[in-house]
Parts: sequence; C-alpha cells; structure tokens
Amino acid sequence: MLAGPSLPPTYENSTAQQPGEPGVSSALLRFFFLRFLQPAAICARGRKRPTCGMKTRSQASPKPLNTVRLPPVASPRTKPKPETRKKGTLDDLRRPKKPPTAFFYFMEDFRKTYKEENPSVKSMRDIGRACGEKWNKMTFEEKVKYYDLATVRRAEFEKAMAQYNKKKVNGELS
Repeated sequence: MLAGPSLPPTYENSTAQQPGEPGVSSALLRFFFLRFLQPAAICARGRKRPTCGMKTRSQASPKPLNTVRLPPVASPRTKPKPETRKKGTLDDLRRPKKPPTAFFYFMEDFRKTYKEENPSVKSMRDIGRACGEKWNKMTFEEKVKYYDLATVRRAEFEKAMAQYNKKKVNGELS
C-alpha cells in the first residue's frame, strides 16, 4: 500500500484484477482517488497541501513578461507636428501685438451703449449675440468709421513690426 491517507474500505479490500475479469485495477482506482477526488486536502506525495511544496495553478503567481517598449512609429497618415516656439521669451515679450479688427472696435462702443440701455443683462453671451446681430444688419457706410480706425491701427502695427524686425536682425534685442 501507498503511504499516506487510508483509502475507503472498498478500495483497500479490492484485489488486483485477474486476467480476463472485467473491472478496474486497484492501482488505477487509487490513482484517480488521490489525483481527482481529494485534490484540495492531499497532494500527490500524500501530505497536506500547506506543507507540500506543490501549488495549484490558481495559487501560483504568473511570471512577469520581459517586455521592451519600442519607440512610437510615425504613421504615414499623420502629419508631423510643427515645432512650437517657447512662450514668454524676451524677444516675444518685446514683439508688438496685433491690433484688433473693425468688429472689435465696434464691439467696444456697442457694449457701452447696450449696458446703459439694458442694465439687467449681464451675460457676455447675450451682449455678444446682440452685437453680432447689429453688426450684420449695419450697412457698409455705418461700418466705415470702424474700418478706418482698424486700418490706422494696422499701419501703426506694421511700422512697429518693421522696427522690431530691424532690431532683431541687428542683434539689439539679444
């Protein structure tokens, strides 16, 4: 007999199979009993599982894979990202700002009058919507004074930008 737990009496008392007799051998029954009927309590060596060195698949921790991270491959469908300039450099701070368009000059005037006429409206969304509707309804003759103001400011910007570029080429801004 095998060392370990005792088998049920029906298995212990069975004799080896005689040739020509139908049935299952006691060795085969003992194997199935130890292997499948009591897997949680007894391991193959006949000891209890906590002291046995063998572990079931659920108890064994999976081995980590050795993975290597590859650099991203540029897809032929995507465009390469343009290089961004650094914000806040000294040259950028000295660069003149672009002037607003004619609509923004109109909006300054319109906002003042609209707030006087409608003091209850404080939402910028409502003010902007009313301003846009008024701008679209205005004729070109009414818009001319704002276009003139915008062109004057644009000319001043062009002069300032020319001076800035000249200083930048000469190295005075460094």
